This record gives sequence, C-alpha cells and structure tokens, in this order.
Amino acid sequence: MITLQYNVRGVATLIQENKQMSDPMNPYVRQLSQLTKIRNKSDDIYWEIGKQEFTGFLYFDDATGLPCIPDYVWRGFFVSTGGASKKFKEGTMAKTGLVVQGNSVLEYDGPKDIDGMWDAGLYRVDMLPLGRGARVRRTRPEFKVGWVAKPIFEIDEDVVPDPINTVSKWMHFGGMRVGLQGWRPTHGRFKVEGYEVL
Repeated sequence: MITLQYNVRGVATLIQENKQMSDPMNPYVRQLSQLTKIRNKSDDIYWEIGKQEFTGFLYFDDATGLPCIPDYVWRGFFVSTGGASKKFKEGTMAKTGLVVQGNSVLEYDGPKDIDGMWDAGLYRVDMLPLGRGARVRRTRPEFKVGWVAKPIFEIDEDVVPDPINTVSKWMHFGGMRVGLQGWRPTHGRFKVEGYEVL
C-alpha cells in the first residue's frame, strides 16, 4: 500500500449539493417543505427558504466542524459515470485499488461557520433554473476560485500499477475535465499543485 496526499486548488467555483437534501425525512428537507407550502410568501420567508437550502446543501466535516469535500464525493470523482479513471478505461482499477481516507477540509479565506458564511453573502449562489414549468429560485453554497483541498488516498500497488503516476494522471485529467460536486464540469474544476507520499 502507498498513501498519497494531493494539494489541489480550484480554478472554477465549487457548488455544493449535499445528497442529504434528497431524503424527505431529513430535518432540513422537512423544514424547507413547511416553508415552501406557505402560499403568500413574504421577503422574510423567501430569505429563510434560501438559508435552509444553503445550510442543507453544505458539507461539514464532523471532526473539525469545517466545510469539506466528503470522502464519497472524491470516490465518485474517480469511479462514477464519467469519472476520471473511467476516461482511461481504468474504472475497475480505481474502484478496487483506491480508498479515500476521510473528508478533505476546504481551505479558503473568510468565515467557516454557517451564519458567518450566510451573512457575508459571498458563499452562496442564487439562481432560477430553467425547467418545464415555473422558474423557482434556488440557493446553493458556493466557494470562489482559489479554494484548496488536500485529499488523502490509499492505493493498493497490487491493483494499481505505478500508483503515483496512475493516480496523478486521473487527478490532472479529472481536475480539469470532470470536476467535483454540483454543475460539473463547468464548476468544481481544479489543478493539482503537488502531492506528498505519507
């Protein structure tokens, strides 16, 4: 086994879309449902709807309490449909030979708590997605260009030949052409600034 830690820097904004928001029993989803049922919404209600969406879609690391990119998001980056390793027909290799070691905390300038991020107004994006019916305002957490993450991967050398060059190939290609999280690959793209063998 070999363990590598990469240092990546965002070259596009990172839009977070936490999968918990697809769970109808999730507390954020239930609260959001109550707010959206209100017929004649005031500006304050629209504001609260936006904050509930923003909060629910954020990823926080349980250990540090800081915004992060979860381990399973990195795994999806490699092995999901259109993943970085699959572009080289090496999806099975990545799926069986690479393990993500925990969440990677996001590094950026500015507040790290929900209220501070919301109040600053710099870490959210509001949009009106095009759909078949009426356009509905949506709010998502957003990290501007320059965000940094340092994911750690454990690679089985018996499964992944030449692990440093192979994983680096996936990271370089995927960083610029696959991206992470919401609205990729327009958003969530990054460049690899280096790696360290741990």
